[in-house]
Amino acid sequence: KWDSCLTCSVCREIYTEPVTLPCGHNFCQDCIGRTWKEQREKSRTPSCPECGDRCMIFPGLYKNPSLGHIVQRFTQSDTFLSVFCTYCLHSVVPSAVPATKSCLHCAASLCEDHVTQHSQSPEHELTDPATRCSAHQELLRYFCTEDGARVCVSCCLAGEHRGHRVELLNEATDIRNIQGK
Repeated sequence: KWDSCLTCSVCREIYTEPVTLPCGHNFCQDCIGRTWKEQREKSRTPSCPECGDRCMIFPGLYKNPSLGHIVQRFTQSDTFLSVFCTYCLHSVVPSAVPATKSCLHCAASLCEDHVTQHSQSPEHELTDPATRCSAHQELLRYFCTEDGARVCVSCCLAGEHRGHRVELLNEATDIRNIQGK
């Protein structure tokens, strides 16, 4: 399962700007930066969230262009445009079951089985399937055609995709479906 190999263990999303720690574990650059900031605020030495190895030199981060290229290729595939059920991905036996809805209250994507089990209370607003940006924690609503990446509004307006040509994600999906036929 390629998607599980390309998923950051901090945000549980596909890597954004992947970096490798000296111990060999990979994370999104923003995710490890936030994790280390939290650790320093608690007067702890920055360490790897996976294995606990301490990173004595703060940057201790090495951009991983090979992994970045693989992520880019994967994100340009039709598989990436699919949103998978959060609960199925993180179950005892993980599986990539397509989501039919996302809950804005829980920030979770749900397959048909989990939608029926999910709370029907008013604060649990269900929408079309969506995931969140690892840098801004906002819903990924756009597709950057220049980088082949799903992006949030903050990425479009002030982030690294500022000034790039973007499309609404559902329109980009429609375009791909038409081109694929």
